[in-house]
Amino acid sequence: MLRTLALILALAAGPAPAAPSSQQTPANPLGTVKAWSCSFGIFAVGQWDDPPTVAAGKDDLTFRVEALDLRRGAARIVAAGTTEVTARLTPTGLNLIEQTPGGNFILTTIFTSTVAADTYHAVHARHLGDPSTPPSASQFYGTCTATE
Repeated sequence: MLRTLALILALAAGPAPAAPSSQQTPANPLGTVKAWSCSFGIFAVGQWDDPPTVAAGKDDLTFRVEALDLRRGAARIVAAGTTEVTARLTPTGLNLIEQTPGGNFILTTIFTSTVAADTYHAVHARHLGDPSTPPSASQFYGTCTATE
């Protein structure tokens, strides 16, 4: 009985903490970049048919990311206009998050995987909705290149 109780308590406590690793996680290469030039050549957009479908095509969406300050968690996206965004660095990439005045979100992720020197895979996703119409959800695929 005492052995059973000890086993139950050990299982309830969860796994023992892992020993510290002798390997260091490499620094995220995106963490030192202050500006980016992004280009997205293809897109996919959801269509709310019955059943829903996806349309894809070519595009020439471009913008710059400037004034990137990871300590403040802020940046500026410059295209036809300028938009202040939230910036978050994770182990897998840099996320730029815009909340529109209507409450929608636009997310750009620059991944740590490289295409070429200083050029990284990127996705730009728009999640746009209006209470009176079906939502518009789209993703653009391309790259961002470090410019500073």
